[in-house]
This record gives sequence, structure tokens and C-alpha cells, in this order.
Amino acid sequence: MNEKVLNDLVDLGTAQEIWMKLESLFSSPVRDTEEGYSYNALDFIAPAVSSIREDLKYIQASSVNAVSSIREDLKYIQASSVNVSSFVTVKLSGRHNYEIWKAQMICLMESQELLHILGDHYPFPRDKGAHMIWLYDRLVKGWIFGSMEERVLNNFTHFDFARDVWTQLQLTFTSATIGDSLNAREELKYTQATHVNVSNFVSVKLSGRSNYKIWKAQMLGLIDSQDLLHFINNEIPFPGDANVHFLCGLYKRYDQLVQGWIFSSLNERLLKKFLNSESAIGLWMRLESTFYPPTSDGEDSLGFMFGIESVRDVPDTKRLLYKAAVEGCWWKAKSILKVETNAATEPVTANGNTILHLAVEMGHNYFVEKLLEHLKDGNGIETQNKKGRTALYSAARVGNEYAAQLLVQKRKELLLIKDNNGESPLDSANISNKFNISTYMLKTAPPSTWKAANRAIQTAIIGKQYDLAGDLLVKFPSCASTRVPIATLYPIYQLICFLILVLRLPFSMLYFLLWKVLAFTVPPIKNIERKKKEYKEAKNILSLICHQMGTSNPSYSYPLFEAVRQDTYEVVDEILFRSPSTFKYKDEEGHNIVQLAVINRSKKVYNLIHHIIEHTESYRTMIDSSENNLVHLAGRLAPANVLGRTTGAALQLQQELLWRAEVEKLMLPLELTKLNTFEETPAMVFTREHHDLMKEGENWMKTTAESCSITAALIVTVVFAAAITVPGGSNQESGIPVFEKEIAFTIF
Repeated sequence: MNEKVLNDLVDLGTAQEIWMKLESLFSSPVRDTEEGYSYNALDFIAPAVSSIREDLKYIQASSVNAVSSIREDLKYIQASSVNVSSFVTVKLSGRHNYEIWKAQMICLMESQELLHILGDHYPFPRDKGAHMIWLYDRLVKGWIFGSMEERVLNNFTHFDFARDVWTQLQLTFTSATIGDSLNAREELKYTQATHVNVSNFVSVKLSGRSNYKIWKAQMLGLIDSQDLLHFINNEIPFPGDANVHFLCGLYKRYDQLVQGWIFSSLNERLLKKFLNSESAIGLWMRLESTFYPPTSDGEDSLGFMFGIESVRDVPDTKRLLYKAAVEGCWWKAKSILKVETNAATEPVTANGNTILHLAVEMGHNYFVEKLLEHLKDGNGIETQNKKGRTALYSAARVGNEYAAQLLVQKRKELLLIKDNNGESPLDSANISNKFNISTYMLKTAPPSTWKAANRAIQTAIIGKQYDLAGDLLVKFPSCASTRVPIATLYPIYQLICFLILVLRLPFSMLYFLLWKVLAFTVPPIKNIERKKKEYKEAKNILSLICHQMGTSNPSYSYPLFEAVRQDTYEVVDEILFRSPSTFKYKDEEGHNIVQLAVINRSKKVYNLIHHIIEHTESYRTMIDSSENNLVHLAGRLAPANVLGRTTGAALQLQQELLWRAEVEKLMLPLELTKLNTFEETPAMVFTREHHDLMKEGENWMKTTAESCSITAALIVTVVFAAAITVPGGSNQESGIPVFEKEIAFTIF
């Protein structure tokens, strides 16, 4: 206000009075004759109100910014107070646990809306400001570093930003995990399939032709819901470049699972009849041949087989040939083929199978033999169905060796024809564990099938077919040096060796009389004898493999390290005997077999090489890249599979202490207090690594002590009551014992 107006208002007491005074003075335009000028009240108030509004907007904006800043500070304080171990339960140590660690770390950062720190492809929820983003980057980087093992952390400390660390971790640990991801995904699918309630799909028990059609439809619905139809229609579900060791075992489990579903839906009479089936497809084909067609009107299901709407649309020739092939009636098929000569190689089912495919799958070998004689020139034998599978492929899949021999003799080129997935008949035999077929095919196949031979050797070892594996190694010696984890396939039977040793030492004279008799009569002893034989055969295969590999072969490194981790001392002993230089080999983390044995608690391997360590000072004083000596490594927490051998945290901690004490016996006194790169002594490493285990052990001891105290109190109560209770009781009126004059009372 100017001074003139202000002088009229200074005596007023409140803002309301000032405002009302201004209203009365300037509500209408007037002319001030004294000063000689005129003004309008609105001209005065409007700028004032506008100024006030601008001030209010500024104050409001300042308040919002202040509140936003305070809120962001609170979010940062909250994020920095998060307990990382509540989200990330594993320490990143390598490729084997990277995916688990990554998933847990992403959950942690998602909970704090910080994923954008790791890369531009993650959402950016709000603008935090450059300074706050820098603080958050330090925080996330600290989370990542805090959840990594020391030996891994050493390779990533030079990065400045969390995003760079995260990107390098992905490049380091995901380059070779495609097979592992596939294995994990297939294992998860199998776990889900095992939890399916069969009764939710199959509501009837198969009893015969009368309800076969309903049962079949329901069973197909169950199998199809788990994407397992390939187990009953001759398809290989897994890619050709997958882990053969893993998938062979998984295929067998899937096959047994489907068989279990079918068996559980048969009545008792049929179950006894079909119980001896070896595979799901064999069982399915037997049921199909037994109960198809289910009833007189069941011919309508032929439409389903031919992929058409009505049985009237099925050509008579195909329908009759299909029935003849399924039933194995050659005379029926022969009468048709005399007229329709080309029908022998034409598809008769919706998936493109010919009668040759069907006869081979059903095991009607007489039908196959006569049909091949009918095809004198062999034309049409190579016919492939819609999946690209020949009849030889079907024979390999179901294990029909005689049919396979007939087909190969007729046309040897069938061995080289692959299906749409690039799988040959030999591959089909290997993945289906049909050892008789694979052996025959390898003997007759051209040299270009060495890759399939390698897979066959792996499959034979997994299936404990050591005679077959030995024959294949002799024929294909180059397969011995293939990079395959033979240590993990090598069977060790500790109990058997112990039993055999106990029996032989004190009863060597009775062994051939008693043991041999029991081996053929008592089932448990027969099982021990069988496993003893497998043990010897496995050692022979191991010796043969090492002999084929020679004395200086770099391929020894992988099986040697795997054998140390698995504590399979026989493999280690054989490799060291063949190639002593492998003792100095180091794995990708820079550890030799001595250090690996200490880290993995491989007691048998440790005992095997103990004398070498004891008499070689360089091994007792050796250190790794972090300057950890053997006692430092012994102070690390044992792998989970090793800890799981002992029940209870307290007993596990005891085993860890005993192991460290055993390693300390080898070391020089000064080595026991030596510092590593992180300024830690072996005792400090042990305390840090076993901190959680010690807490669990304390809780376990307290719980056990409380349980024992309650039990002891109950026992004392009962014993005390029994001690003061008079035998037979007392007279209610006089209180005199009823058995006062009896011997029992006197003894009491």
C-alpha cells in the first residue's frame, strides 16, 4: 500500500477489519481531488491478489518438493535397513547356484523399486535425483558384493557401478548354463506331473472291451494334459543336444510314471495280466491290441485313428490293412495286397504310419518278415511318417531286435535316415535304453556314427551294462577321451565291499560253500552278489577307459575333479596311477585335488593322498589366489550334501571341528595363524562360516535338553508312585495292608 492508504489502516486490530475497511473505501471508483488523481479499487486489489496467489503457489511447490525429498530420504533409509539375508539365502559361488542367487536378488531389488539401477530395460518408477541415484547405486552394489563368496568377489571389485557388476556376472555365469536351464525346466515339469491326481481324469477302472473306449478317452486326456503323448505314440520328447546323462534318467522316470497311471486305472484281473510290460508304449499297444475295437459299434474309433469324421470315410483297404497289422494276421493282409500292391507302403493312420510301422511296433515279426518278402525290391521300406520316422526307428524305440535285423538286412541305408528332429534309429535306441538294438546297430553302422557310439557308451554305463560298454570302448577307442563326467556315473558300493570283507576274513574256508549257496537262494544275498559283480565290472570299465586315454591326456582333468568332489577314490586312484602329473592339475577356480578334497570333505580321497601331502612340504604350505592355506579351506562350511549326512546342527558342527583338527595335523604351527588376503586367520574363517550353524546347534541342544527333562520328570513321577504304593492296597476301614501276611508284601 502507499503511505496515504496505510496511514488510514494502521490503527485497525485484525486482518478482517483491514479487509472490510478496504472494501468500504475502494468498492467503487472515486476521485481524490486533493491529490489530483483517480484510481479504481479493483486495479489495486487484483495485482495484490495475483501476487498472493503466486506466493501461495511457490510455498506449495516448495512444500511438495520438501515433502518429496523427505519421503525419498525415508525410502532410502528403509532400503538401507533391509536384511539382505531374508531375501538372498545363498552365497554366489559359481554357475551351479547363480540362477537361484539371481532370482533372490531380483526379488530384493523389486521390493525396494530399485531394478532400474541394474539397466535401462527395467522400469524407472520415479525421478530420484542424481545424488539419490548415486546413493542407491552404492547400496545395490553393496548388496551384491555382500552376497558373493570371497573368491568370486575378488574378480568384480574393480567395477564402479552396480549395473556393470550385474552385467559382468551375467556374462560370466550364464554362458554355459543352457543345458542346466533345460534340465531344471524338465525336472520341474516332471515334479508337477507326479502330483497329478489320476482320479480327477480317469473315473473308471478298465475291466474289458465294454468300457475300454471311455477309459481310453479319459486316459488320453490325462496324458495329453501333461504333454506326455509322445510316450505312447513313438516320439522322442527331448532335443538332440541335451544332456544325455540327465535325459536318459528323466525319460525312464517319465515312462515309469505313465505306466503307473495306466496300472492304477486297471482292475485287479487286468493288472496281473499286463504287469510284466517293460515300457509305457508297450503296455499301451498291448491294451490297444487286446481291447480294440471295444464294442461292435467301436468301429467309429477308426475315424479317430485315420483323422476323419466318420468310419464311412475310411477306405476299406486301409481299414482292413490296419486291423490285419494290429492283429498280426498276415493272410488277411496278403489277400488285400494281391489286389492293391501299392497299399503296403501307403499310410494307414493319421500320423502317417504304414502297416510295416504298425507290425514292427506291435511285435508281429512273422507279419514283418512276410511283408518284407512281399516287397522284393525293397521299395517303400524307407517310407517315413509325418514325424520323419521309418519302421527301423520304430523297431529301435520299442526294442524289437529281430525286426531291426530284418530291416537292416533288407536296406542298410535305414540306419542313416533321421527324423524331423535329427534323430537316427541308433539315437532312438540309446535314449530308450534298448541296449540290444544299439549294440546290433553299432556293429553294422558305418564309421560316421561315432557320435552315436559315444552316446551309446554313456547310456550303457548309466544302465550298468558294463559288458556292452567294454565292447563299445574296444571298437570305438576315441570315445574314451570324450568330455563326459564318468566320475558321476561310476558306482561305488561301500556296504557291499564291507560285507564281502567281513565274510571273507573270518570265514574264508566257508565262503565258497555258504556264500555261493545263499547267493542263489536268499534274495538279499543275491542282490549283494549282483552288486559285487557290477562293482568289479565298473572297475574294469574304468581301467579300460584310462588305458584308452593313455598316460598324458588333458581330458583327465574334468573326471578327476568330479571324482574328488564325489569322494570316489577308486577313480582318483586309477587316474593318478595312469597319469601322475594330474596331481598338479587345477580346476577353473585354481584348486588342485588336495584343496578340493579339503573343501568337499572327501575323506576317502584325502586318505588316499595323505601320505603324499605329509611328505611334501610344498603341499602343506600351498595357498590359493586369496592366500588361503589348507586350514583356511577346511574352515569353510561343508557342502550341503556333506552336511546332510549327519542329523542335527550340533553333530554337524562336531564333524566340522573334527575335519579341521584332522587337517591341522598336517600343517606347520606357523601356518595355523597365517593371514589370508582378507586379513583372516583360519580360526576367524571357521567362526564366520559356521556362525549360523552354531546358532542352530545351540537351539537344537536346548530343544533336546528340554525334551529329555520332561521325559525324565515323567519317569521319576511314575517310579516314585510305584515305590510307595503298597501291593494289593490297604483296608479302607483299618488301613492295614491287604497282603500283610503274604510273601509279596514281606519282599516289598
